[in-house]
Amino acid sequence: MAIHAGTAGSVVLVINGTAAVAGIEDWTLRTTRERFTTKPFGSTVVQRKVGVMDFTGSFKGNADLADTTGQLKLKNAYVGGSVVELRLYELAASYWAGSAYLTDMQQAAPMGGMATAEFTFEGDGSTWTYT
Repeated sequence: MAIHAGTAGSVVLVINGTAAVAGIEDWTLRTTRERFTTKPFGSTVVQRKVGVMDFTGSFKGNADLADTTGQLKLKNAYVGGSVVELRLYELAASYWAGSAYLTDMQQAAPMGGMATAEFTFEGDGSTWTYT
């Protein structure tokens, strides 16, 4: 089994080209599927079916006010309620890609530490792909 460290990961914003979002240290993507069960009269086993997929996730790291092609565009998309195109890289050529709405944004500037930025998203209904 091949294993790898998350050090090659990144979050890329796709708006008029691609730009890695500066300062990001980790991301999480959660995929779920609706599940249905049926028990028709006369059956002896439960039948299961899967429905549509849903995508949610988050990414966070150090706040970077100079990142005008990444963090600033994410903040503006959040405030404006715009869809963003994201790529969540595991390795240099392996990533999840899809459209999402930013549903939560958290900024922190503790006196005794680094300023941080965190974004939470939900898929916009389009299919996410893995490359």
